[in-house]
Amino acid sequence: MAIGFPVLPDQWDYLVHFTGRARSKSSSVPAEIRRKTARERFDGILEEGAIHAFRPYGGGPPVVSFTEAVQSSLEHLIEADQFEPWGLVFAKSTVYAEGGGPVWYVRDDLHQQVPSALRGWAVRTTDPSVSGRGTSRWTHEREWRVPGTGDPLQFGFALAGLHAVIVPQSEFSSVEAGLDRDVQSLNTRLEQLGRRQLRHTEAPRVWMWNSSRKRLWDFRRFGDGGNGLAGR
Repeated sequence: MAIGFPVLPDQWDYLVHFTGRARSKSSSVPAEIRRKTARERFDGILEEGAIHAFRPYGGGPPVVSFTEAVQSSLEHLIEADQFEPWGLVFAKSTVYAEGGGPVWYVRDDLHQQVPSALRGWAVRTTDPSVSGRGTSRWTHEREWRVPGTGDPLQFGFALAGLHAVIVPQSEFSSVEAGLDRDVQSLNTRLEQLGRRQLRHTEAPRVWMWNSSRKRLWDFRRFGDGGNGLAGR
């Protein structure tokens, strides 16, 4: 990753949008979406090629949220049941190019000073020594957001722009088969348009969640085995 400065062990190039979490859904999310399982939302996003945007906790315009947590932190978030092991992985550059960026973790006493037009980027952060009702501590999520665009408001993406998906190991076969069909369908359309087709190596990777080992594994598709995410 050539970015011109040292990359620390807790940094990498990727952002993950999980499709299910333990925390209750925002009231801005329609009931029909709140009722869906993480798998159903995952399938719907892949089918549409878009993630719908909704108002975040704390207010502000509709956004799509991601985490820049690295592998060890993703594993902790899943193991702690904060997120379900269903997600979509994008390069940071892909999200940044669409207007996305990291949120601002702002002290309680400064949060109200953030202009309303920028409030969607600010996450209220409580004094670590304070506990109880009304506290707000979300720095562990290392959140990025991208404002929704279009009608309906959403973050749209091409299959070639999707780096990987996160799935439970038990669901790997069905998800891989679906991705293969999507790639074949896309390549058929590209061939008809006289455009370069997607190579196998450019297809989305599959990061499997092994619940017994509490690990994410990058299944290297097309016969070259599996490994951790280090090679990505």
